[in-house]
Amino acid sequence: MISIFHNLASIILGLIAWALPIAYLFVGKRRDLFCGGSFAVCALSLLFQLREVMHRTNIRDFSAIMDTINAVNFCVAVLLAVTLALNLITLARRQKGPGV
Repeated sequence: MISIFHNLASIILGLIAWALPIAYLFVGKRRDLFCGGSFAVCALSLLFQLREVMHRTNIRDFSAIMDTINAVNFCVAVLLAVTLALNLITLARRQKGPGV
């Protein structure tokens, strides 16, 4: 049950980390809030994955860790790469000023 919570929370937080910079591109205000929030939520998503591995270690389910660690590693790399790319796009876009 704990594993399901960790993985579900990690997926939801990862999607939020991607949604925040995309939302900024439509809203166009408070870039610092959207980018900072995106990186913070991404970090929380990664924390839940670490907690999942820690939980598996505590219950001594090493075979589950060995079975899933390559997929977790790939997903973490994708999460970081896409989050970074979306935030770089957000930072590269000019922020709309008042009256523009």
